[in-house]
Amino acid sequence: MTINRAQLELIGNGGMAWVYKLKRPGADPVALKVGRGVDLEFEAMRRIAPHENVVKEYSQGAANFCPLLGELPFLTMEYLEGKDLCAIIWEKGPILEKEAARLGLGLISGLKNVWDAGIVHRDLKPENIFLRKEDSDRPVVFDFGIALAQNSDGGVLGSPEYVSPEQIKRLELDWRSDQYSLGLLLFFAVSGEIAFDDTKIIDVLTKKIRFKDAEKIREAKAAANNPFYDMLYKMTMRDREQRFQTYQEMLEAFLGV
Repeated sequence: MTINRAQLELIGNGGMAWVYKLKRPGADPVALKVGRGVDLEFEAMRRIAPHENVVKEYSQGAANFCPLLGELPFLTMEYLEGKDLCAIIWEKGPILEKEAARLGLGLISGLKNVWDAGIVHRDLKPENIFLRKEDSDRPVVFDFGIALAQNSDGGVLGSPEYVSPEQIKRLELDWRSDQYSLGLLLFFAVSGEIAFDDTKIIDVLTKKIRFKDAEKIREAKAAANNPFYDMLYKMTMRDREQRFQTYQEMLEAFLGV
């Protein structure tokens, strides 16, 4: 599709938003996200100090992209070339624990800026972690579509497989909720399995509330005798008071793997 000499290519959609690759003559491509709530996403991203492991936002506005939908907010952000973590694991298989620890270090480095800005991502999952084609060692966190200020209640539920117990209960959230989701996505990276897996979403959510830990991670911890799984086990405890209580504590655990 071409609008005012700009080439638009649909590269993703979900919920009430669409993401396009926008290429103008003589300029590098950017990602254009259009849809309800995108203006709130931009406001959350604008508070975050720039970091190489967090997608960069550029501008926001509103335009009538479709007569049927009327005027919709949009934002432009860094165009990332590569694949998300979920696609990579499905294509190439699980990664080694050491690789996952390096991946996690990059993610928590970027997420520290998010948390320092008073923001909880609330939807950390493999699909929202991007690995650049030219620099796969530098993961990028993106999609802040349901991000909220810390100490806000759970609001809209994130992805059932990765959402924290406190988010399910609609409690006030802080960075430890993202810590929980990060632990589950790193387990997927090294196993190719979803820690809380069931055919019914309600059963997935119920297990997270009823049981103190993720059985698959507990079993891996017992079998492997590897500090990586000790770390994941702590990150994914049902009770957030039993998870890492400071960023420094969690950082030291990653460095010790």
